[in-house]
Amino acid sequence: MTVDAQEVREGACAVGAQAFRLATFSTAEGRAAWLSESRQYGGTYLVGERWIITAPSTDALTPARARLGGTLDSAPDHTHTHGAHPLVIRTTPVSVP
Repeated sequence: MTVDAQEVREGACAVGAQAFRLATFSTAEGRAAWLSESRQYGGTYLVGERWIITAPSTDALTPARARLGGTLDSAPDHTHTHGAHPLVIRTTPVSVP
């Protein structure tokens, strides 16, 4: 556990060489605010109603998505200099059984 607050709890783990972070939120609004701030750093996210898992790639999140549902969301890496492309968010909705 890296953060344990009333509005958000975060933890980190690794499976092999892949690092994952899980954040759970007390409200969907808190989740939306966290995701909005995090997107500026790039990354890949599996987003549920009040939780988010981050990983190095959508492939790394595929097993979790199959089990938990959620939406895959990715933002480009922001290591560009002047003239960088604007932020583009790609999402893939999924229905939860």
